[in-house]
Amino acid sequence: MMLTLIIVCAFIIWFSSVWIAVLSLMSFIGGWNTLSRLYPPAISEKNNIAAKYSFSSIKMGIVSYRSCINISFTGNGIILEAMKIFSIRHKPLFIPYNKIQGAQKGKAFSTYITFTIENKKITIFGKAGEKLFSRLSSGDTTEKNITTHY
Repeated sequence: MMLTLIIVCAFIIWFSSVWIAVLSLMSFIGGWNTLSRLYPPAISEKNNIAAKYSFSSIKMGIVSYRSCINISFTGNGIILEAMKIFSIRHKPLFIPYNKIQGAQKGKAFSTYITFTIENKKITIFGKAGEKLFSRLSSGDTTEKNITTHY
């Protein structure tokens, strides 16, 4: 009985350590850590959300975040937030529209938009990518109604 308890506790400690290490490594390799320090979201931006896309997929550098990112559109930019379970070393990140460079739309299995910010290549897939591209193309960065997409 005591041995089983020790094994279970050791496994929980081991698994937690590996989870934290992998998420930390992903944050550093992909560039999330650097960008979140350079562009933290202001409270006023978090209160000015016009549209929100949950369970979105992005690629940052060589790191893919599949269906675990919440993307919020504000009047001045977009906010990227990892779901709570994946948020270790992934603080919320605000990307101002005026800092986005080289935006290109593409389609493979789904539509996507690729752009760079601070020499970091970011790809946003699906409806959130389409929304960003349409906002950048039209110059319309404001929206009156709040819409949430899952």
